[in-house]
Amino acid sequence: MINRLLIVDNEPDILKLASFFLRKNGYEILIATNGEMAIAIAKESKPNLILLDIKMPDIGGHEVFRRIREEQGLAKVPIIFMTADTDFHLFKNTKFPGNVSFLMKPFKMTALLSKIKQYE
Repeated sequence: MINRLLIVDNEPDILKLASFFLRKNGYEILIATNGEMAIAIAKESKPNLILLDIKMPDIGGHEVFRRIREEQGLAKVPIIFMTADTDFHLFKNTKFPGNVSFLMKPFKMTALLSKIKQYE
């Protein structure tokens, strides 16, 4: 069951809107504003799903993904990469092990919810 989500993004507006909307839809929300924080929170809190921005100022989503997948309790947690990058197709065609999908920014909250529900 997906009930605890970690949202990782350095854009305050995305964090605020997504967390508000998802809380209203019954999810417990954890927030990280950078990659190092995301890894620490994921290790400690064991979210059921991670929404992960690809481009962040400290370490990028690819590295966060790699390090999270190395953790035994997190190796199979679904991850939804979020990106506004116009080269989105390059990321989407990259081989990622496990439960991975992508969402292009900007996105509608209903599209985000629909993507999350695919893992329930």
